[in-house]
Amino acid sequence: MCGYLERTYGEYSFAEALKPSGLGNIYAELDGRPPGKSSFQPAVANLMHRTIPDVVIENDEGERKLINPVWWYDTVIKNGELRSAGKQSFNARNLQLPTWQEPIRYRRGIAMMTGLGESIFTKPENKGKQQFLMRAEKPILLGILYQRLDDDIYSAAVITRQPQNKFKVYHDKATPFFINPDKYFVDKWLSKKVTEEDPDIADLLLRPTWFQRMEVQRVKTFTGAQLFKNSVTEILEPLANRL
Repeated sequence: MCGYLERTYGEYSFAEALKPSGLGNIYAELDGRPPGKSSFQPAVANLMHRTIPDVVIENDEGERKLINPVWWYDTVIKNGELRSAGKQSFNARNLQLPTWQEPIRYRRGIAMMTGLGESIFTKPENKGKQQFLMRAEKPILLGILYQRLDDDIYSAAVITRQPQNKFKVYHDKATPFFINPDKYFVDKWLSKKVTEEDPDIADLLLRPTWFQRMEVQRVKTFTGAQLFKNSVTEILEPLANRL
């Protein structure tokens, strides 16, 4: 599950850091924002103001744009208001389900972040869960599925895949789908002319990995980033070098 994202501004230039992915130009405008941190959570309980900001998508003509989709895919406009259609859909894991078959083929996007939060339930006797804040040394790219509801109104889900061994200690049910930050792969992922059956895309969906080194700390809450007692900083190295 991926239920918390964050982006820190002012530590480095996104335009420069994202040049290898071909996304430097479109994210250059974010370099003008004041230094600080923004955090994002799913639109549970019909909190439709909760979005994943600055998701890059590509239209039928191959032009890229940034959108701010509500972080809850199964969403409708009812009586002029944006509402959840009921199905929990801030993550997309089983891509064989009818809900995801069209967007994984035609409506794939990318969210650029610098950190994310994961949690794992402890043993029953402990009656609780551990929460981990994971921050990358460079921007991370996450796979997104989206739909357009009306004009500039969109909804989206973060893709997750089967749990990976080194990630299981932070979340044992799924692993976020990290996009290879190489322009060759990014161009394929965003293109509506390339399907999910493309060998490069199919391989990464089947064998997910992460491409950035991340520092991991156990926290009491994600938004406050208050460290848990006796928390130590762990290093999560990239699972594989596919660059």
